[in-house]
Amino acid sequence: MSNERSVDMRQLLGQFQSAQARLKGVQERLAGRQLSVQTGGGLVEVVINGRFEIVSLRVDPELVRGGDSTLMRELIVSGVNEAIRRCQQMIGEEVSREAAGIVLGAGPSEA
Repeated sequence: MSNERSVDMRQLLGQFQSAQARLKGVQERLAGRQLSVQTGGGLVEVVINGRFEIVSLRVDPELVRGGDSTLMRELIVSGVNEAIRRCQQMIGEEVSREAAGIVLGAGPSEA
């Protein structure tokens, strides 16, 4: 019986290591993805990557010239928050797809 447990533990460890490698691959793929969010009808654009890093922030020159710093601040904050929310959603969906393959013992998902 101890031999069966030893084989089961080795098999379980192998599956765990495989799952770890697959999830690391997901992290690497997501790091290379970018999402773009616009607020204020395109007056502000925020680009975020899969590491939750703001890659770029564009503010329409007309908004800057208008001098409404409160509106500008609200649009930037809103854009950043929406970008983070969408990034979290993207990551959750990707991890769920990959985890389903791990649980079911399926091969790597097609990305």
